[in-house]
Amino acid sequence: MLDVKVFFVKSVFFIPLRKDSLRDVGLLWVSSLLGGGLTFLTQVIIARKLTPADFGLFSSAIATITGIPRQNKITINYVQLA
Repeated sequence: MLDVKVFFVKSVFFIPLRKDSLRDVGLLWVSSLLGGGLTFLTQVIIARKLTPADFGLFSSAIATITGIPRQNKITINYVQLA
């Protein structure tokens, strides 16, 4: 028979949740939802005001601008690992 032992290790990173922490997480969650909603509403308003061709240019510019920091971070992380 195989002798199997189970060990329970207490996590070093365990931090008891306080009421303040839960409130702060809830506040971050709500503000993230509001920010996403406002972004969507802004996109709808801009789409209504611009022609389809102009909105296409606007959308591609926004995609490029938001993609550059992500690409830069990936490159920086890759260089740091080397």
